[in-house]
Amino acid sequence: MKTIMVTTAANVVVEVKEVKSNVIDVVDGVEQLFTDLDNHYELDSYDAEVLGQKYDPSTNSFTAPGIDLEGNPRWFDANTGVLWQNTYEEDGRTSFPEEVI
Repeated sequence: MKTIMVTTAANVVVEVKEVKSNVIDVVDGVEQLFTDLDNHYELDSYDAEVLGQKYDPSTNSFTAPGIDLEGNPRWFDANTGVLWQNTYEEDGRTSFPEEVI
């Protein structure tokens, strides 16, 4: 089995899947590979923890979004790669998201 990770154009991991082989198909004797597709990378092992993290293919490293001051998860926007977090009312209710600067 091979583990393939899929990222958005902003390098946010949106899928991790196990496939029997890196080969998708053979056309005219030429193998078409998952890892030849844009934003598809092979991982050493299956790790669902990378979902939602930002991937840097130049260093083969991940950045986790972390948590906000209330202990709730931050997130990377899948389309832009921008880091977001919730803001809160004085009574602790979530009010609206904001970009983390």
